Amino acid sequence: MKKVLFSLLMVAAMLPFVAKAQSNSQYAAIITHDTAVCGQLTWMDGETYTEDATATFVVNDTMHFLNLTVWPTYNQTISVSADCGYRVDATHAYYTTGSHVYTGQTRVHHCDSIVNINLTILNQNYSADSTVTGCVYYTWRGTRYNNSASFVDTIHHAGQACDSIISLTINVLAPDTVDAFDTISACTSYRYRPNQGSARTFTSTGDIDDVFPSRSIAKCQDSIKHVHVIINYPDTVNVRMEDCGSIVYDSVEYTSSVYNRVIKVGRTVENCDSNINLTLIVNPTPQVVIEGEWQLSEGGSTTLYASCDQENVAYVWNYDGKTSNADSIVLTNVQKNTDVQLQARNTQTNCMASTWITVTTYLDIQGAQNANINLYPNPTVNVLNVESNDAVSMIEIFNEIGQQVVSSRNTTLDLSHLTKGTYTVRVALENGTIVTKKVIVTK
Repeated sequence: MKKVLFSLLMVAAMLPFVAKAQSNSQYAAIITHDTAVCGQLTWMDGETYTEDATATFVVNDTMHFLNLTVWPTYNQTISVSADCGYRVDATHAYYTTGSHVYTGQTRVHHCDSIVNINLTILNQNYSADSTVTGCVYYTWRGTRYNNSASFVDTIHHAGQACDSIISLTINVLAPDTVDAFDTISACTSYRYRPNQGSARTFTSTGDIDDVFPSRSIAKCQDSIKHVHVIINYPDTVNVRMEDCGSIVYDSVEYTSSVYNRVIKVGRTVENCDSNINLTLIVNPTPQVVIEGEWQLSEGGSTTLYASCDQENVAYVWNYDGKTSNADSIVLTNVQKNTDVQLQARNTQTNCMASTWITVTTYLDIQGAQNANINLYPNPTVNVLNVESNDAVSMIEIFNEIGQQVVSSRNTTLDLSHLTKGTYTVRVALENGTIVTKKVIVTK
């Protein structure tokens, strides 16, 4: 009420001035300041107000009117005993015996309160020695220790005033090693993916260590598998064969040469191919012929010549118990049938061929003409029959290069194994007559 009356008196006292200002236009404006503060206020007039007040102050041509309310601050002293510390609020706590000043805000008008705290600490902080052990590393309060260490750590427990002061020893163990061994075989290359790290591709024989950790306080160890990788390669065997006329390899007959033909014959345990590099050299067989007169009168003579389709050929003649290496031979005073054999050998390829003829005398020619020899069927496929009025002692069949392919005393001959071609049939009779005929084999 006093405050209201005081305000009215001040307004009444100022009315003459206000009227004068209005009449004389002495002030451009009048401004009222309604202000509330905690404790005290130093206003624009330089005065410090510690309680409610009103005041005026003119600045240039403007009058300022202050209407001030001062809220009180609080100052108190308390004495407190605590076990290990005393907490005032969420951010203010005290842990030592003595006087502590706390400045905070009260709930009324948010003005500061100053509290003088006389604190007595009744108990001591908790102290302990501790030893911990880790494998490879140990984590203490969020920090990883890779090596052993010793230090003192103070732990403040939320909701309690006491600290835990710990003398800590950390033992970091290195893992023991357990070795294991393995061997891997592969063909050409092998990609190994270890338990840790990136995969590695082996294109040659080598080694890699693979680590399998098994780590705990009770079992701090690493299992290391030592892997030996063996890289194998496809196995190739070179096969070279050389022969005359034809070569039979793996049940296949080759009549012409083959060079460096790769044949796969299987795989090894490591899945590598086993190959054969095949070279077959087929040299042609010489074609040799005896030229000259081979039908003579009794006591006659003849010259026989060797003829071959190849060069670099060496000849061997066999006749009447004699041999010769000449290109030709001379037979004189021939009194009986004489077998003449000619062998030709290529000195570069060693391929050989032979042929023969029978030089017959006039009387034997007449005997051969008189002998009634019949071959049927002719041409034939598999069987040849020899029909004769006289007893047959031997039948021989020769191919075109003079090789004997059939020899039999039977007059029925099996020709199923012969290839298509023209063959010479030599029939020897028991009376000494020799008859030579041709037979054609068809297939």
